[in-house]
Amino acid sequence: MQFWADSSGGYITGIRFYKSASNTGVHVGNLWSSSGTLLASATFTGETASGWQQVNFSNPVAITANTRYVASYHTDVGHFSADQNYFATSGVDNAPLHVPADGGSANGVYAYASTSAFPTNTYNSMNFWVDVVFNFNVGSTLPLSVSTTSLPNGTQSAPYNQSLAAVGGTTPYTWSLLSGTLPSGLTLSTSGQISGTPTTVGASNFTVQVTDSGAPAQTATQALSIIVEPIVSSLALNPTSVVGGVHGHGDPERAGGDQVTLSSSNTAVASVPSSATVPAGATSATFTVTTSLVLLSTSVNRLPLTERLGTAILAVIF
Repeated sequence: MQFWADSSGGYITGIRFYKSASNTGVHVGNLWSSSGTLLASATFTGETASGWQQVNFSNPVAITANTRYVASYHTDVGHFSADQNYFATSGVDNAPLHVPADGGSANGVYAYASTSAFPTNTYNSMNFWVDVVFNFNVGSTLPLSVSTTSLPNGTQSAPYNQSLAAVGGTTPYTWSLLSGTLPSGLTLSTSGQISGTPTTVGASNFTVQVTDSGAPAQTATQALSIIVEPIVSSLALNPTSVVGGVHGHGDPERAGGDQVTLSSSNTAVASVPSSATVPAGATSATFTVTTSLVLLSTSVNRLPLTERLGTAILAVIF
């Protein structure tokens, strides 16, 4: 796409393009001079399955008034979005930027190459739905980006509270959930706070979007995930079995007075007694795992060790 500005003092800070669901693979945004000099380039990250995508340049490019520039993106898969005859009779004006019609100079330009190449071909005045990110004040601010790249795990039924962070652009920021879902019980506020009490164990993948207060506004996205773990993921038992004698006919003898020491893998939310004793003449013993929300009753006998997690009763069996 060719464009020009009717005034100096602004910056091109990034490239946008509209993505179809089939347009997968790696995408690279480029800004060129009218003679084909590559002025800036960046690879898109954190893309959604479809819709508008944006990448910001590490160094914004100051543009000169009444000078032609070309914005493009490279796809290694194809399936690009295009509208025929879009620039046949008219362009697009959004001052201070202007996209001319396919008249005195070709617009809707493209190129076929295995890597990014300066686009000079045109066909049926097509609009390939590529756009630029323009900002008047970028000389004093950085391009908008999400600085939170990972989130800590949560624990089922335990409060969770984490703040998202961004840099660049113009504050204040507004946050939203662009795709995917948060763990059940958690919400994202417009101020960037993920909070609540997760109710379901498992992993949740999602993409957040931040929008700044600039004119025009900048957006940035980031793919994140949260793993919600069970209240108690395991209990350590020592010894791991209670061994008795053997009767003359070969049957195991009942254990009596054997002591099993205990410890919790998550002492922050669950505590256990230091030990449990299998009484004389018995094959099992019970003890209580105490959490802030539930009581878990546990029995010990001679059967193999098993665990039932995420329920009111957790059975540890010998």
